[in-house]
Amino acid sequence: MYTSKTLKLQERQKCALTGTTQVFDRLYTLENFPVICACIRQLQLKDIFITNYISVSRPYGVIQFSHLVPDNFNYAIPHNSGIIGDIWKEHHKKFAKFLYKFQPKSVLEIGGGHGILSTYFKDIPWYNVDPAGVDNKDSNAIFIKEFFNETFQPTFEYDTIVHSHTIEHMSDIEDFVKSLSCKTQIGQYVIFSMPNLMEMFKRNYTNSLTLEHTVIIEEDILEYIFNKFKFKLEDKEYFKEAHSIFYCFKRSNEPINNNPPVERYQINRKLVDGFIKNNEEICKNINNNIKDVNKNIYIFGAHVFTQYLINFGLNVQKINGILDNDSGKIGKRLYGTSLYVHSPTILSSIQNAVVILYAGSYTEEIKQQLYSINKNVTVLSYENRDC
Repeated sequence: MYTSKTLKLQERQKCALTGTTQVFDRLYTLENFPVICACIRQLQLKDIFITNYISVSRPYGVIQFSHLVPDNFNYAIPHNSGIIGDIWKEHHKKFAKFLYKFQPKSVLEIGGGHGILSTYFKDIPWYNVDPAGVDNKDSNAIFIKEFFNETFQPTFEYDTIVHSHTIEHMSDIEDFVKSLSCKTQIGQYVIFSMPNLMEMFKRNYTNSLTLEHTVIIEEDILEYIFNKFKFKLEDKEYFKEAHSIFYCFKRSNEPINNNPPVERYQINRKLVDGFIKNNEEICKNINNNIKDVNKNIYIFGAHVFTQYLINFGLNVQKINGILDNDSGKIGKRLYGTSLYVHSPTILSSIQNAVVILYAGSYTEEIKQQLYSINKNVTVLSYENRDC
């Protein structure tokens, strides 16, 4: 699929969150990192690796990557994020309940190409705008395979814009909110779910800052931006401790009293230092725990969690393969690695199996699944709840 060994990245010229031209301090160099997070069948020698920098902007201290990967690489291969697992099922159900409070009569959904949210609202018109959208047989949604941006011109009516785990994929958050303001009328709602990125980052979860989630969105700055474009905060709800935040904003015709964001440059510098040091220490601990184990070692998650661990020095030579619940990944190779993906059910016939588990807020759910398959499996789980 990709034959070039080079890829031109786009350097950020302004803060991804505030939209202002600022100074960026590069705090950590992420070298030789896979350019996409997906599972593929192509030869490993065709994989592309990049160098990027974890940076903090002045004066607000927004944590973000200094460079951007072109969208046609980032999203060339779907990887079904947000579909599989009980936590995600609960998320979709709770977010649908949150949305229902505002009684939408017709919805424009941005992203969410799997169409899951629309299955809770079969009695209202629902339009899903996503270039990678896949028709869902359980949904009555109309799928429009386009990008939502300032040039998108809807040919249908709606009173609510919805998106779930989409805003964090935007390279320029302020531009995205500006587009939302242009596509809403006074009194209409923008209702969305987003990952609780700062809490995840504080806990050292590596799915918080990725080549797709290129900025750690902080709540006060996000709310400041929505206020700036005359969106009034109507409601806000947290889903679990370090998973998601549900927001409802209502378009207003009045300027909203808006205090400037807090400057937290020094605080966030320390957070980045801790994020790196703690993840490097976790990788050292894993290597120490598997150095005397000679077979049957697997790692769970054909995902960025595994790509990060390898980048931090995981001894890949000791790993037999990757376990993952996504049937679409089975038999494929995680991009940027030599590891192929297996179903966790293979553990049922393996004695003395060891599974490395580093999956953020999904760790406990996955751990219980592994024990249900093989009660004798040794699970090396790593998470930091106290940071």
